[in-house]
Amino acid sequence: MQIDIQLLERIIKNLPNYIFVKDSDLVYKLCNHNFALAAGGNSPIGKSDYELPWDKSSAKLYQEEDQHVLSTGKSILNQEVSMILLEEEKFLSVSKAPLYDEEHHIVGVLGIYIDIT
Repeated sequence: MQIDIQLLERIIKNLPNYIFVKDSDLVYKLCNHNFALAAGGNSPIGKSDYELPWDKSSAKLYQEEDQHVLSTGKSILNQEVSMILLEEEKFLSVSKAPLYDEEHHIVGVLGIYIDIT
């Protein structure tokens, strides 16, 4: 069975959660509409956390978590955090997982935030 990449991208972009993909340099490569809104309304594609509207300490924390996922291959699952999104405090369940290529090398990070407010 062959996966239709365009269909998969449409599904990701339209899910009600906040979804992103970063490469191994921690640069955003894909996100859905909700994540783009949370990132200031503009596309974060091609940017790092330090170029987005998060404060510096949050950007550093996100990068450290992502680097941990990349270096260990271990996911972060259902971590409950408080975050300001769209000028409103939200409580989120955050999960991050490594992305692998065909040779099973880690090539990026998939992140999903679920609003549990």
